[in-house]
Amino acid sequence: MEKVAYVEAYACDEYGDGPRYAKMCINQTFIDRLQRMEKMRVENDLSECRSYDAPEEWGVAEGLSLVNDELVVRGNGFWFVADPKNASYHVESRSLDIPDLISAFNSDDSVLYFGSDVDGLKDLVEDSLSDADAAQ
Repeated sequence: MEKVAYVEAYACDEYGDGPRYAKMCINQTFIDRLQRMEKMRVENDLSECRSYDAPEEWGVAEGLSLVNDELVVRGNGFWFVADPKNASYHVESRSLDIPDLISAFNSDDSVLYFGSDVDGLKDLVEDSLSDADAAQ
């Protein structure tokens, strides 16, 4: 089973362009990977564990190119981070608790949304999907 999840994202600079969301495909393999990374972090007394990985899609402003994508696991949480090409700041998805992700994955919802303004995120994603359909 695989579910699509959207999480709020942002630029870590007051004046920088950044994504509005990150789209992830969640399946048991991804959850197992998060748990292995957290276990490795604890067993090796690391503050965090990072791997080269990216969400399926960054909901980015047109013309913004992102590089150096990473998946970061710290404590019971995780997020994605990337660097805008030719810029001196980075962008991030909101941090999600791994237990909360597992609970949502096991729910009946087919599409998952995470953030401080879930309704706004849903509207943003729907508008992005409508714009993509109109462009085709």
